[in-house]
Amino acid sequence: MQRYLHKALPDAKIHTLENNSAVIQSATDFFGLNPHKVSQIDASSGINQFKRVDLLFVDLFGRQDHPHCLHQADFLKACLQTLSAQGVMVLNLLPSSATHTEDWLAFLHLQCGFAPLCFAIPQYQNKVILCATRPLKLPDMQTLAVYAKDGSINLDYLTLYSL
Repeated sequence: MQRYLHKALPDAKIHTLENNSAVIQSATDFFGLNPHKVSQIDASSGINQFKRVDLLFVDLFGRQDHPHCLHQADFLKACLQTLSAQGVMVLNLLPSSATHTEDWLAFLHLQCGFAPLCFAIPQYQNKVILCATRPLKLPDMQTLAVYAKDGSINLDYLTLYSL
């Protein structure tokens, strides 16, 4: 993700938190991860070092599930507190069922104070959820279609998950 974002947004200030040194080493060796833009620290401890973040990706996985901190209100509130006024937190989640997805959305709504947006990834179990400390809304389809065409984005792979 860091390599892609650096190429797509060369002026962006990008920093990664990763707890596992083997993951950092593999990403450095095989994917060109800039080791100077990585902190080896647990996300629940390291998130407090950031302020006024415009885009926060939370992509935390353990061996079989998400780490415990992702299920804690304090961690999610700390993530939200790092955001700038226009900031958005993007979570990549792997819920086990539709009920689990609904539980995540309700929990995140409670933490944010606003309904999150949830996108299904076709042919995958992942859900990508956008949260902010303000209401989020999708642009109208005409605006989205123009943006997608200009960016060579195939909207056939975008599915908004609704309850």
